[in-house]
Amino acid sequence: MNTISSSQPEDTSSSVDNQPTQTQGQPEQTPPLQEAFTPQSFTSDDADAPTQKVPAIPTSQNDDTTPLAQNLASEQAMEHDTAAVYPPAATPPSSQPPRRIVRPLPLWAFILGIIVILAALGVVTFATGSDWSEGALYAGIVATSIAGVLTLLLIIRSLAGMAARSNPHRRRQYVSAILIILILFTSGGTGLFANDAMHGLQAHYLEGQKQWEGAIKEYKLAGEAGPNSSDIARTYVEWGEDLSQQKSYEKAVTTFDTVITEFSGAPNEINRAQQDETSTYITWGKQASQQHKYANAALYFKTALDLNYCSAECTAQATPLAATAYYNSAKALLTNKQYRESVTAFEVIEARFQQSPEAQQMHADMSKALLGKGKQDRDIVCENAIPTYQELAKKFADTPEGQEAKDALSGPQSVIGYFTKGVPKTSDGYKSAQAFLVQNVTRDTPGNEVLLQLLIAPWGSVSEDGHFTVKAVKQGTYNLIWGLVRPDGTPYFMTGFSRQSPNQLYYVANVGPLCPFDFGNIDQAFYTNYTN
Repeated sequence: MNTISSSQPEDTSSSVDNQPTQTQGQPEQTPPLQEAFTPQSFTSDDADAPTQKVPAIPTSQNDDTTPLAQNLASEQAMEHDTAAVYPPAATPPSSQPPRRIVRPLPLWAFILGIIVILAALGVVTFATGSDWSEGALYAGIVATSIAGVLTLLLIIRSLAGMAARSNPHRRRQYVSAILIILILFTSGGTGLFANDAMHGLQAHYLEGQKQWEGAIKEYKLAGEAGPNSSDIARTYVEWGEDLSQQKSYEKAVTTFDTVITEFSGAPNEINRAQQDETSTYITWGKQASQQHKYANAALYFKTALDLNYCSAECTAQATPLAATAYYNSAKALLTNKQYRESVTAFEVIEARFQQSPEAQQMHADMSKALLGKGKQDRDIVCENAIPTYQELAKKFADTPEGQEAKDALSGPQSVIGYFTKGVPKTSDGYKSAQAFLVQNVTRDTPGNEVLLQLLIAPWGSVSEDGHFTVKAVKQGTYNLIWGLVRPDGTPYFMTGFSRQSPNQLYYVANVGPLCPFDFGNIDQAFYTNYTN
């Protein structure tokens, strides 16, 4: 309540007495200006507030300008001190504050809430396990549940007054609430119903991280499969390229072959795999050559050339490398006395790389390899060595090895055999037993003529165990005659004739080049006087 101060100036203290008199016949009125502003000072009920003085505003008896004077007085009072207006302006009755549940969140809290929710869903999706699809399913359940809770909360807030027209923030509140609910429902639906898409997304991510097996697995879970899946085929190709860069060439080739054989519906990736495979074989061969593994290098280069998709560029690159690798391999094998393998390597050069420098300089080395191979074959199965010696004698006659082979082919050979029963022993009084090789003897040949041939025929002694060897027999056809000298000094000789051709001797030796002739086991009794 305000109190009137008595310290007003004298020229205004009688302003109340100078009020205009009531005109007869008119109702009594109090001018609004004079009621609101009297020439008095007032103080606030607040004891600490300073005393304020408001100057009086002169008025006339004929108050035609009373509203103007009132406005001027009001402006002067407000300019002096708005807190000192007397009487104070009436304040409207305060409305009841909105309930806490209806009050809007600050903008920063709303944005932060969205970020936190999305981040949480991202963590659940991508960081809680190795399978994003499974994580997305859990995130979808969580997001849908949160969206449901927020929808129920929106209904409750609407009933609590958020929808009232007196709420100046209702539009923003509804827009923000509906927006976040839609975001959550969309995220939830994606997690619940987009499993294939999540598998595909994770597959692309793993492919970018070079986790090839995981990427292929996720592509398959996304519904892709050969032979038409370009994504899986591409991943295999990239995997093979990665293995090749790591020098795991064998695994790389296997991976490329998978694309070539199993993904016929992805032609672009097949072409890429084919080019990569030929390049891998060439690179693999170069590495083997650097490691002096020439046989392996030759094999890798040859494999690249044998592929039907080895391009012209591939052929031009691999051909000289292969020729060199084969030559180096052949020489290394020759040094190690692996003659058969060395000859094989030289023969490849001769057959496939005739125009290479190596083909022109391998003549002498190949002759050495052939002779070594021939001697090894001669010791194992002599007949198998004959073609090798013949090749040496024909194609390499200008080399020492070729001349040696020629001499061996034309030289005399031995004839051997074994009598299995009836062989006489010196302990029985027999003086000797011999085996003779004669020519042109038949059943009708006279005995004295046979004896003459025996004098000049090659022969050998028969041991008491039945074995015999006739050495240095010239190449040709011979008949076997054997005999002994009885204790009384009488010679005894016999042979066998064929049952099919009675006039032909049964035991015939065809002495040929290089190898001895072997009668094998002779089952006829040594000491008999009848023919077989």
